[in-house]
Amino acid sequence: MKDSTDVEFDVLVEGTGNPIVAAENAVLAISRGQHVVLISKEGAIFVGPILYRMAQEKGLVYTEVDGDQPSLLIGLMSWAKTLGLEIRAAGKASEYG
Repeated sequence: MKDSTDVEFDVLVEGTGNPIVAAENAVLAISRGQHVVLISKEGAIFVGPILYRMAQEKGLVYTEVDGDQPSLLIGLMSWAKTLGLEIRAAGKASEYG
């Protein structure tokens, strides 16, 4: 995403599927004061926690979409914590082997 001031928006919905491009786009949007919704699970895995922290520091929203494996895992962990359960480990088994 080029740093262009001719396009104004409030929320970036990033879905390139490329972790480097997703990270660059999200960092630029947050630095410009824009909220970020990350569809690219590759980007979320790559830099999701960092983007979340950056957004929080600026009073912005960083979120991942429901339906992909990382967000479903986050939802399951939130549910377990709400029940008072201790999370000891979380992850996913690969479908590739």
